[in-house]
Amino acid sequence: MVPRPAKPDATHAAPLVGSCARSFFEETVGRRLLAEVAKALPEDVTVAFQLAGPGGGDWQVARTSRGPRVGPLQPGPKDCTVSCTASVFMGIVSGEVDARDAFLDGRLRLLGDIGLALRLQGVLPAGV
Repeated sequence: MVPRPAKPDATHAAPLVGSCARSFFEETVGRRLLAEVAKALPEDVTVAFQLAGPGGGDWQVARTSRGPRVGPLQPGPKDCTVSCTASVFMGIVSGEVDARDAFLDGRLRLLGDIGLALRLQGVLPAGV
């Protein structure tokens, strides 16, 4: 009898959410979720993420005629801006913090087209 290969152990799989905002945007969104972001956002929009505190930074997710892009915040108009601390943001995307509760108690601020943030909610691991 030929032994079957072992099934991959989920405990050793790479986490979907990185340990900091940079790894989240570069690894999770930039390498694993970019196609889903392209489907979720209409063309010619930019969503900015301003994450304060340790492990934070300013990032943007954009969909242009050249396709979806993620990276550090660039100059220019933004269609929606999501602002919070890096720890709140990482809590939201890991599922430890409810985005609605964070918004209602002022830990999460949205400026501009809130509908774009809602579209991304279905794409990012636990929603934004």
